[in-house]
Amino acid sequence: MTTSDYNDSEEELDLSEDELEIDLEDLHITSQDSQVEFLFKSLTSDVLWITIIEKADHVAAFMGMTRDECLVLLQHYNWKEDKVLDDFLSLGDEIKVSKGLALSNKPGHSRPLHSSSKTCAICCEQADEMFHLKQCFHEYCVKCYTRYLSDKLRQQDSLILCMEPSCSISVSFEDLKALDSKFSAKDHKPLYDIMISNIAKNYVESNPKLKWCPAPDCTGIVQFDGFNDFEIGTLKEYLDSHNLPIVNCPYDHSFCFACSYEDHDPIPCYVAKNWIRKSKDDSETANWIDINTKQCPKCDAVIEKNGGCNHMTCKKCTYQFCWICLQDWPLHGTAYYNCSRYDASAIKEMHQKQQTTKLSLKRYLHYYKFYISHELSAHQDNDLFQSIESRIQEMQEDMGISWIDCQFYRTAMKLLIKSRKVLKWSYALLYYCEANNYVYIVETNQSFLSNSIEDLSHLFQLTDPKCIVRERLQFINLSNSMKKREAALVEIIQEGLKNQLLKVT
Repeated sequence: MTTSDYNDSEEELDLSEDELEIDLEDLHITSQDSQVEFLFKSLTSDVLWITIIEKADHVAAFMGMTRDECLVLLQHYNWKEDKVLDDFLSLGDEIKVSKGLALSNKPGHSRPLHSSSKTCAICCEQADEMFHLKQCFHEYCVKCYTRYLSDKLRQQDSLILCMEPSCSISVSFEDLKALDSKFSAKDHKPLYDIMISNIAKNYVESNPKLKWCPAPDCTGIVQFDGFNDFEIGTLKEYLDSHNLPIVNCPYDHSFCFACSYEDHDPIPCYVAKNWIRKSKDDSETANWIDINTKQCPKCDAVIEKNGGCNHMTCKKCTYQFCWICLQDWPLHGTAYYNCSRYDASAIKEMHQKQQTTKLSLKRYLHYYKFYISHELSAHQDNDLFQSIESRIQEMQEDMGISWIDCQFYRTAMKLLIKSRKVLKWSYALLYYCEANNYVYIVETNQSFLSNSIEDLSHLFQLTDPKCIVRERLQFINLSNSMKKREAALVEIIQEGLKNQLLKVT
């Protein structure tokens, strides 16, 4: 099955390859270089923490408080320094009390850990060591307090109060360090480190100009720094101009800053969201459903027959019908009704309705097949990419060539992975587009890019460093050709979306 099977018109499209490839200048497409740039900065978690500390220290210097106290205050004020300082000028030290900070260190609070034999009010057991926060006297055993703080931190809390329900004193870094000192690093993940991570998350989530990288286990952050064109002032305006804010974290993961999904260039965020939702819901069972189920004649819910009885009841709308003829079941109890009697008009209407749904499913499966194929290939390419460093090392050592002379190999692989992403997302877009001649042009350019991708991918089957270096020029030529094909497909899609030549339903 080809995508052209879905065209509304039965007329054959007779276009030459030159017409299909299209002259981008005739389409008045703005080249990528002249587009408005989305400016961003990639940050590691360590760099972000330095920024947070500098902010806290700035407030602390003005207010005469400790860094710990200012970290608590800034979180209460959503990290708005001006608001903290304004309230401090009007409220004075009362701002501390209102946010869970003591006015001063009271005598006897400088040593949080006390060795004594007391009964813990939580576990009701005798404890050799009791613990209380530096700023209050509410004591509980070390084990219970540690469990309490661990649970709170696991829930990603960064503003934690004393265990005593009636107490509003906040837990400080000094308190966490005191507890951490009672455990070996081997058996205990420092509470202090978890608190740093939670405060960083609070800071990022409070700032719309910051985003965590969505890649699994990645701690990279991206900071939005505006645009290179003053005519565009907001992210919405940028998106409305059919641009995508694709960014890279410090660990080279690319994603969309607007929706936090992976890089889905060249399709809009809402299409990517719809596709991801649909593919998660439908793809695993779609083939099986197509073969083994029928639809409720009333509500179109998909129903599986798991017994011999032909009397079916839809669980969704409770409609009762016959599995064989799909007609109203109560009719089967009347003398005049014959299930095997052929009613041409009714049967035709019902089958037309179900045929439409089946065609929609087949259409989806068609595009999903290409989408998932390139996604799996991209994962395999990425696995290969992880081994590239060792290959480059071999090439340098065995053949005595410089690091820079080996960069063609790494560059080619990065371009290959990027082109596969563009191609797979273009298939997702076409699922939502009404069939027309412009769709056919997009499909043909998909084919051009797909061929270029496979040519370069085949070249990566070479494993001998000598053969790889020998084919250096071929790597470069195929990479450049593929890059041009990718740019052509992206620009044709962008033009189609801008001018509504691609009609997204």
